[in-house]
Amino acid sequence: LVISQSGASTSWSGRFPEFDGYTQGTLIKQASVVLMGYPLGVSMPDDVRRNDITVYEKCTDKGPGMTYSMYSVGMLELGDETTAGRLFQIQFKNLRAPFKVWNEYPEYVGCTNFLTAVGGFLQS
Repeated sequence: LVISQSGASTSWSGRFPEFDGYTQGTLIKQASVVLMGYPLGVSMPDDVRRNDITVYEKCTDKGPGMTYSMYSVGMLELGDETTAGRLFQIQFKNLRAPFKVWNEYPEYVGCTNFLTAVGGFLQS
């Protein structure tokens, strides 16, 4: 894996692009890049890990239920409990009454009883 470098037309220094040709700031469903740190365990400098989480959180389009749990885990790995706690709390928008069942998205769309979200919550 190669960390993107700054160039004449890009400002990707110190971050992994979501995919080849990704334009920074474009809305994404979830940041797959964030999964490189956990659970994949790809070694990278802390500043790159932090940049990836910070950049992709800003352009995640609500994200499915497991997205913010992985952002939270990443910030815990970096020792930033305040940001991790804020990201952890976002997950609760996906709980559905009356039985507190996890939904894929904050709205009543997507999969109900979304087990991937449950797994992410338990890990975070």
